[in-house]
Amino acid sequence: MFSRLTPLFSAAILGPALLCILSPARAASVLVEAEDFQFPGNWTREGSMDALHGYYLKAANSGQTALTQITITEAGTYHVWTRTRGYAEHAGKRRYQLLVDQQAAENESGAAPDDGWAWERVDTRRLAAGTHVLELRDTARFFGRCDAVFLTTGDRPPADFDIAALSRFRMTPDVIEPPATELFAALPTVAKTSSATTIAQLENASLRVTFTEHRDTDGLALISRAIELKQNGRWVPLPLRSGEETLFLLSSPKSKVNTGYYFPSWENGLDQPLQLGGRAYRIANFNNPFHAGDAATLVPRVCLRPSADVVDIEYKSASGASVATRWRLDPDAPVLAVTASFEAPADGEYSVGFKAFQSWERDGFDFDLLPPLYQYQRLPSSPGLLLSTQTPQPLALIQSRFPGVDGAVSLAVAADVHRLPREWPRGTPSNAPYGFSLLNERGRAQPVLFTPVLGLPDSRLRKGETKTVSWNLLVQAGDWQTALATASDKIFGVRDYRRSAGTSLTAAAFNMIDLIKDAEASGWDARLKGFYNLESSKTGSQASPLTLLSVALLTRDEEFYRTRALPTIESILTRPKPHFANDPKAGHVDYVPPEARDITIPSRFYGTSYWQGLHQLLGAKNAWIATLALDEGQVRHSSSYSTVPRWSELLAAYRLEPTPERLAAAEAACAAYLTKEVYGRHERDIGTVPFYNVAYYPYWWDFLDLYELTGKKTYLEAAEFGASLTIAGLASWPRVIAGDTAINLPTTFSGKERVWWRGAEHYRLGWPMKAGDLPEKTAPDWIVSRVGLGLEQPSTYFAGGDGTGLRNITMSSWGANLLRLYGHTGNALFQTYARNTVIGRFANYPGYYIHGYTDVPNHPRFPYEGPDVTDIYYHHIPAHLALTLDYLVTEAWSRSKGAISFPWAKQQGYVWFSNRVYGDAPGKVYGRDGQSLWLDRQAAVVGSDQLNYLTVRGPENWSIILMNESDDPVASTVAIDTQKTGALLAGRHQLIVDGKTTERTGGFDGRVTVSPKGITVLVFPAKPADPVPTASAPALPYAPVVLDLGGAWGRLHAFRIRSPFGTDSLYAVLTGRPPEGSSAELVDEKGEVIAPAVADYPFEFTVYPWAQDKDCVFRVRLSDDKGAVTLSEAVRLEGTPIPASR
Repeated sequence: MFSRLTPLFSAAILGPALLCILSPARAASVLVEAEDFQFPGNWTREGSMDALHGYYLKAANSGQTALTQITITEAGTYHVWTRTRGYAEHAGKRRYQLLVDQQAAENESGAAPDDGWAWERVDTRRLAAGTHVLELRDTARFFGRCDAVFLTTGDRPPADFDIAALSRFRMTPDVIEPPATELFAALPTVAKTSSATTIAQLENASLRVTFTEHRDTDGLALISRAIELKQNGRWVPLPLRSGEETLFLLSSPKSKVNTGYYFPSWENGLDQPLQLGGRAYRIANFNNPFHAGDAATLVPRVCLRPSADVVDIEYKSASGASVATRWRLDPDAPVLAVTASFEAPADGEYSVGFKAFQSWERDGFDFDLLPPLYQYQRLPSSPGLLLSTQTPQPLALIQSRFPGVDGAVSLAVAADVHRLPREWPRGTPSNAPYGFSLLNERGRAQPVLFTPVLGLPDSRLRKGETKTVSWNLLVQAGDWQTALATASDKIFGVRDYRRSAGTSLTAAAFNMIDLIKDAEASGWDARLKGFYNLESSKTGSQASPLTLLSVALLTRDEEFYRTRALPTIESILTRPKPHFANDPKAGHVDYVPPEARDITIPSRFYGTSYWQGLHQLLGAKNAWIATLALDEGQVRHSSSYSTVPRWSELLAAYRLEPTPERLAAAEAACAAYLTKEVYGRHERDIGTVPFYNVAYYPYWWDFLDLYELTGKKTYLEAAEFGASLTIAGLASWPRVIAGDTAINLPTTFSGKERVWWRGAEHYRLGWPMKAGDLPEKTAPDWIVSRVGLGLEQPSTYFAGGDGTGLRNITMSSWGANLLRLYGHTGNALFQTYARNTVIGRFANYPGYYIHGYTDVPNHPRFPYEGPDVTDIYYHHIPAHLALTLDYLVTEAWSRSKGAISFPWAKQQGYVWFSNRVYGDAPGKVYGRDGQSLWLDRQAAVVGSDQLNYLTVRGPENWSIILMNESDDPVASTVAIDTQKTGALLAGRHQLIVDGKTTERTGGFDGRVTVSPKGITVLVFPAKPADPVPTASAPALPYAPVVLDLGGAWGRLHAFRIRSPFGTDSLYAVLTGRPPEGSSAELVDEKGEVIAPAVADYPFEFTVYPWAQDKDCVFRVRLSDDKGAVTLSEAVRLEGTPIPASR
């Protein structure tokens, strides 16, 4: 899980006048990313953690040239640099040549680097202001790699700039309209004297389609199709431009397609001439699907109506080729289903293409959608193909406005879900039946579909063989959100199909809690104060720190607090980033760069929401924590590994101190965010490397928080907008079937998966696999279906692109947020995807990537026994637990229509892992106040796995909330431990069924029935609850102590932390890194050791428990590497008197 995040939503797209950035010394500098070259030829775009912005171009050993044009605004003498990747093996042989305006650079690139990326100065030349053409020529034909080109009039080399500084120089190359190549014959035009005869009409409640026969200028029949929309009770014509919708047939004897990279390419791509700046160039876009074969334009000549709901149209080409099509209109939706059949005239490869509706200028439409890469107004620089295997919602959509039509209209081509493969999607050899594009052959925006994809096995036909293909057209009166919902429901048939699969969500949460308690199985490292990061050696990570404190509170488990929650609090106090390695030689630089290895107080990573949440969950008993929430009066805000907006942290400041002024500040900042990031234009193609749920759409989760505070629909609508883009990234296919599916196929789970890190060792649970470890078998399709699963990055989704299958992920943190949105809107679409992404997916922590059908994550012992076929990311375990607990509480809130609710804090800041976390603070349950969540596995045993449940303790009652996950009533036993719960089962109790309360007498018989997807609450009187220690404890008013120790020891920071369990702890940490052989220990006033000696970095000490009313006075005994011992000044951390009532 890695990505260099660029400021995608917050960065404006620079116009030409700003492309040449001037430093204070008046040096003009320009950074051109190689992956931004408009015409890459057959250089391939690949991802790398070490590339400046995550991507580079790699030569394909053909001598081909990549080309782009830039505009600089200041003339001068420029030093020209290239950033090149070298390898120790064959050092200096991966060479290529940079050309500027057809003049070769003085030096080849790639000759110098031994291993790793390096900048090379390859030329110095005079450049005039204006346009210039850059070319990368593959001279060595040995996999040369170019990350970027840097041009500067200054003497400062680019290696002296950090990534943020270099990013300021980044420019977007000019978009050149490729030369018009008439791939398609123009469609005939209607003769001026022609009459129009209506042949057929298809109509439903929202759409009317009329098929009319005309005569063209040659006197031949010509069929047209007109569309009308029902608006305000009348039919309104949709004025599409004629002559732009085209059915065509691509053919090639053998096209040599390559699907080994994210975008397919064809070796027989068309080579075109191009004139730039008075110079002649040749470009070849091997990714352009229109160039993959010979194109034959098909003209609609014959129209028949064999039945009332069917229209047949025969298309013919100038050479006599014929394609028969059949059109049906969905009776309940604005969807036209199209089938096309043709006979191969010769052996070869064939693909039917359909350029739908009309085209638009690149800036002439409102919104596009081809997930996961394209949304808003983003388009590729030139035509390319996104295979259906790589798009979660297989469609290409344009939203626009038309004269005479009220509001927006959304037009899309979409796959026929019945033709999408039942097998898991693969990269190579690809099993994609469709390809989609948002550009036509001229580079104009237009929804385009290809089926089958030329060169894939499905496209190969013998002479005389008949091929039938199908697709859908969507004509939605409304915006893209409405259209996506229609496609999901009516075209792809996504249903709320999931239920528990042997383990309730509650049981899965308990299993994860037990897993975290097991240091060996969960990868907990006490010294690093974190969970192992499997991508980085000897690295401890904290991706969801508040979750561990939440669990300690929910379970009333002091030992969990001492061993997991408290070290996590200490970690975020002192580690600059969520990843930390104490060994200077350990860790991957992308996770633990040099500046992230030094103790830093407090962490720079997590923002105000973390500190406010920590303060709240600790019962507001540590005043000094509240002071960390703000930095010199301003919110702490970091977006280095997420896109948490500043207004979200302002909202956290409001939760800390709920004043009208703070709410107004959050709303003002949010208003600007809505204008720019949510509803503004975003045109830049951001590639395949960023995290989908971070960079491709706005951060919408917290709009719900603002809505709940203010009741303003503006925020709810913004949440719906963002949530629809979340859904655009969730798998909608293959359609779930009633039968079984083969799982654990050896071709998918071959045992060749990557062996990761576990601390200092290469490790993967259950590796190497042995025969019988993963038996091939069948399982119900609904259990293992991928429908509802998301992706991490488009690039990592494809990273499993060989026969092992493409990679979805299980980290569905958005699930509870979608469910919460459903609770506020009643829109079933959000509930469907919330349930499909979470319910029945796991029995414990399920791992992260999933690249094939398997039921392994549904086994409670999976993270203990393996085999690990889903990549056990240890530091994700708390985050997965957070999404599970948040989903459970949100489900109770949603099903009770808000009658069940509990106070929450917000865990956010690590990629898209944003969830509400809960503590022991009292909430309400159907009108009862003072109700606190109290989770104990032994408190109740529920007989059916279809019942999720939560247990709640009030001052004089104990309740269990039961939620049915199936579509049928569930009768179950409920065994309650009266010793643990204090519940009195023999007398009266309340039964609340879907909000209706019944008083029961005669005791509880241990049985209950819960309605389909319903909620039932049992409320029992109980013995008075023991007081929560936090509630009666006095607040700790004292600030931490800082003491300068001098020399290599740095500073001592000493903290006193008031726990939720009636005790305090002491935490001391030294910021310095003295030489090896040094040690330190804490001693009291008598010289007695109160914390054992620490002999390596970081030098930190924890003492737990410590009585709340007891002062602590200690010194640090320092022993340097020469054996000299010094004693620090005394440090006093004062306690507080215990109230007499205790």
